Amino acid sequence: MKKVISIAIALIILISLVSLGKQEFTIIGKWKGQEKGSTVTYMEFDEEGYVSMRRNDEVMGGKDFKIKGEAFSMFYTTDFEKNPPQLDVTVTRKSTGAQRKMFGVIKIVNNNNIIISLTERIRPENFDGPEAISFKRQ
Repeated sequence: MKKVISIAIALIILISLVSLGKQEFTIIGKWKGQEKGSTVTYMEFDEEGYVSMRRNDEVMGGKDFKIKGEAFSMFYTTDFEKNPPQLDVTVTRKSTGAQRKMFGVIKIVNNNNIIISLTERIRPENFDGPEAISFKRQ
């Protein structure tokens, strides 16, 4: 009986160590992107599903932001089961509920480097277009 308990404990420890070695990717956090050219873009994804973007002095997004005095919110959804993983960003006008959606794909280089390709009309199929931006986790 002691031998069975010892083997069970050893297996639990081994499984725990193996799962600690694997880091699941999360997009949550602040990312700094360099567009083709010289423009720097920051994106911040939070745990509640909101995303904000900053390019030069222009900031938009998050749970509550204003454009010309009108309130909006911007949230994101991801699907890492797809290949390549998908990212959708939705801007909602709070007064009417009207939404505008952007469709994207993510290339995960590693846990701290990604490439996002995001467009308004159709989901990009690759990362070759001018809308593809490389991001580094901050």
